[in-house]
Amino acid sequence: MQQFADLVTKLGTSTKTNDKLDALVDYFSVANDKDKVWVIAIFSGRRPKRAVNTTQLATYAVELINLPFWLFEESYHTVGDLAETITLLLPVSDRQDPGGLLDRLRRRARPCARRGRRKRLRGHHRAGCAGRSRHARVA
Repeated sequence: MQQFADLVTKLGTSTKTNDKLDALVDYFSVANDKDKVWVIAIFSGRRPKRAVNTTQLATYAVELINLPFWLFEESYHTVGDLAETITLLLPVSDRQDPGGLLDRLRRRARPCARRGRRKRLRGHHRAGCAGRSRHARVA
């Protein structure tokens, strides 16, 4: 995963095409084959189906940060980008993930998808609807 993070950092911070090409060559020379396929898919726009929608992502972030949702919404509207808002609010992790990109995607998607299904079922049971969220405005 660290290799992918380094690649994204290099691509995002460089303005020179040759530096970006060098970063891609370096990544593809050391990454395992399954991670290479995922990088190609992600960078070419062929992303997998979302396991978590933006409302769920915002809700999980608020629960993790232990922040009132209204304050998160105000921050989001000020920043203008959900991913950047969450990144700015989450604590910095010093833990290194030894796995590859594919491992990380699999580990992160499964629990979130299961949690989302459980919440939708509870919401459907309580509200008699398809689990509408009271925080739907964040999408």
